[in-house]
Amino acid sequence: MMQRSLDAVYEDGVLYPLETLDLAEHQRVPITVSSSGESGDTRPGEDALNAWLEVYDGLSAEDMAEVEAIALDCSR
Repeated sequence: MMQRSLDAVYEDGVLYPLETLDLAEHQRVPITVSSSGESGDTRPGEDALNAWLEVYDGLSAEDMAEVEAIALDCSR
């Protein structure tokens, strides 16, 4: 039995390994998941907050207000 640790990305309900696996198509494998954030010392939600802050990076206050108005506009 081969055992190996690797990183994967979770997206839309699917784990995508970040490296090639030598497995047969449809082969079942046991998986152990542990998550501590990318840096290992982040609080829950901090990564998401940092990602959203990048959206605003380089925008003027006026541009940020426009983005927020669009996001909060329920008529769209």
